[in-house]
Amino acid sequence: MALPPGPSARPVVQTLRWTIRPVAMLERCTRDYGDCFTMRLLPLGDVVVLSDPAAIKDVFQGDPELLHAGEANTVLEPVVGSRSVLLLDGAEHMRQRKLMLPAFHGERMQRYGELIAEITERQVESWPIDEPFPLRPRMQAITLEVIMRAIFGVDERARLDRLGDALRKMLD
Repeated sequence: MALPPGPSARPVVQTLRWTIRPVAMLERCTRDYGDCFTMRLLPLGDVVVLSDPAAIKDVFQGDPELLHAGEANTVLEPVVGSRSVLLLDGAEHMRQRKLMLPAFHGERMQRYGELIAEITERQVESWPIDEPFPLRPRMQAITLEVIMRAIFGVDERARLDRLGDALRKMLD
């Protein structure tokens, strides 16, 4: 099966562009190739990017025997661990996913929403007014605190700061 078209630059050049200005690269590729294109990134190889919601839905509802998301996500292993549901396929993926489902239903989701709002409001209060500032690190701080508090149950401020610093270093 042929891959969708994409930039013709060598993989090392595409990887550099992706690393330095990922949003600009995605915008340019979308403009030049449409909602579906292929990038060639080191060390990943061919990466097909979809931005059409219907196509993304088709992928998520596709045959798990053909579409191995875990196999494609191996780059995440150092961050999420080898047994993460993001890295598993087939029956093992379903087993792990079923174990996680209760955490994402009903009253728990309501509490997560309240926690996310609380963390976001506290973070936004510290943002400068009437001056530009980098948004990514601030959004990342919100995301990491939500994960640490909601998923790992860490509430102690000193421990949150320590873990957040370690995770930011790893992600950077």
